[in-house]
Amino acid sequence: MERFLRSSKHEIEITKNIIEQAFKKEFLLVGYVPFLYLMIESNDENVVQLFVDKIKANSAHKNHLNMDIRDRCAEVLRFAEQNFTI
Repeated sequence: MERFLRSSKHEIEITKNIIEQAFKKEFLLVGYVPFLYLMIESNDENVVQLFVDKIKANSAHKNHLNMDIRDRCAEVLRFAEQNFTI
């Protein structure tokens, strides 16, 4: 499990797969909340950029049906903007 979590934070191909899966259906993202924070703390700006682009394209931070997920996505975007030049 630790290897998978580390890979999701540092390996772009695994990150792409997780992001695609997480945003596949409206409520599937709820189960991926821990990955939101894990990926956004990556030192690889490509991982962070991929995730931020997906949130913005999906507008999950503005109009996700689950208000808690809206808040989490908005929080992740703020963190990315403060810590990276995205």
